[in-house]
Amino acid sequence: MPQFLNTIFPGDIELSIWHITENVDFFSQHEKWYEMEKRWIQSVHPKKRMEYLASRFLLYNKLQPVEKLPIIKNEFGKLVFKDSDSFLSISHSGNYTAYVLGPREVGLDVQVYDKKILRILPKFLSESELAILEEMSDDEEKIHFGILYWSAKEAVYKAHGKRGIQFKTQIKLNFTRSHLDSASLYLPDEKINYQLIYEFEKDFVWILAHHVVDTDIQFDFM
Repeated sequence: MPQFLNTIFPGDIELSIWHITENVDFFSQHEKWYEMEKRWIQSVHPKKRMEYLASRFLLYNKLQPVEKLPIIKNEFGKLVFKDSDSFLSISHSGNYTAYVLGPREVGLDVQVYDKKILRILPKFLSESELAILEEMSDDEEKIHFGILYWSAKEAVYKAHGKRGIQFKTQIKLNFTRSHLDSASLYLPDEKINYQLIYEFEKDFVWILAHHVVDTDIQFDFM
């Protein structure tokens, strides 16, 4: 399970991405699984099982947040540490698994490139966001950025962690020239701002969203 990327951004936001080269038996034989996890693992689809095992293995053996374990789901289905104020988000796509940790709401999405994403984008992007993609003449560029925009909204959704959010109308992507730098989540009684950090890799794109307030200092990664 070679490490693909490990970095800490300003604000104590830690991102780690791993390339999975092992099979499911390697992870399932690990001795540190909690009993509730063992029962759940046996009940899920093999693909979901691999995602679960690999991501938890990464956290339990590389990060080793002993005082924060176990990881549970809150009432909204969001992953949280049972006994910690740290915020967590996990993502998995293809043979890559990743986590992000931070002192405020964080959301992470990793997506391998797949041209099929273009067919579903009208369900999730606004007309103005789709128009930016339409201006791109290169098909590969359109696929990469289409996945980026969809993943950005997924990251915001995971950071907020509550159900019932309409990606197309409630999550707005904010651009500076052609650079995607932030997003806003519009709720009935408030607007929540998130800064976005992302990178295009050879096989996939990763993007994280973290909650910002007016006093935060924005920073650039791209």
